[in-house]
Amino acid sequence: MEFGVNSLSIRYLFGYKNVDMELDDVTVLVGINGSGKSTILRIIHSLMTLSESENLKLCEYATLTLGDSFRIVYENFHRDDSKDIVKKIFLETINSRSINLDRMESEDILRLMTTKLDNLKKHKKENKFKIYRNGLRINQDSFKRNYLERINIEFISNVDLSANSRLNFTTSSGEDANVLDNSIDKELVKIFEDKRSEKRSALRNSMNRFLKESGKRVRRSTSGMTIVCPHSGPLTYNHLSSGERQLLYIMLKAVNSMDYNSVILMDEPEISLHLSWQEMLIDVLREINPDSQLIIVTHSPGILMNGYRDAFRDMKDIERVIIDDKF
Repeated sequence: MEFGVNSLSIRYLFGYKNVDMELDDVTVLVGINGSGKSTILRIIHSLMTLSESENLKLCEYATLTLGDSFRIVYENFHRDDSKDIVKKIFLETINSRSINLDRMESEDILRLMTTKLDNLKKHKKENKFKIYRNGLRINQDSFKRNYLERINIEFISNVDLSANSRLNFTTSSGEDANVLDNSIDKELVKIFEDKRSEKRSALRNSMNRFLKESGKRVRRSTSGMTIVCPHSGPLTYNHLSSGERQLLYIMLKAVNSMDYNSVILMDEPEISLHLSWQEMLIDVLREINPDSQLIIVTHSPGILMNGYRDAFRDMKDIERVIIDDKF
């Protein structure tokens, strides 16, 4: 894939392990509970989006190669103490010969120090994320313009989806609503606002492959999504089971990425899918968007069963526990 993730290196993850991994168009990472699979997936997402997440702070150094030309390097300056930084700025301010503090109001002094602190934070962020294109360092704006604006990055956590399917809230109009259903609504709006029929057809065809065993099917429509059930007549998606609604959300995200080179990161999709659905998942996602890259974390071998054994990556094979050596 032209814009996909080619390789990942992490140093001192959790303070004691190095990780080195090559990635393909489909990569499925497996390992025991607590081995760091989900953390690695979130680190990939953080590096691609230049977001210093809590997961990224769990390592000292990480580098990601993207496509043929881009490399992102992250260095965690966690040894810097916030109090020392504030103290340094304060001393620089009061000792500066170019600033006459006697003539300044306290609010002006505070504003000056705040500005200096903001500038330092921006500088440190720029230096935490170093971006290279063909070996030459570029700034973040250039990376966003030449890479991020040309690719779609999706992170789908079925752990979160499962929780959201049970989480309700009250809207501003006083109506009860469900968090997952609210997310589904937003994705459906994107599809039905598109005047072309390709996305609606892709959604209908993909969902019908999964719903076939239950006898349900998605009916052709230009105005909304209707499910036909032989035992109860037409239904809205809200009447589907929790697992079916989670599957629908995954399919919606994939369909809405059809117009882009996409990297889809999925954390434990098997939580909402029974075995036959797990075996179909990669095939269906690849059919929806052949130009997508799939990076999946799972406990289930079913994800790999339909011809994707070469995509298998075991945590034991990509990690190395370190004791005293430093990179």
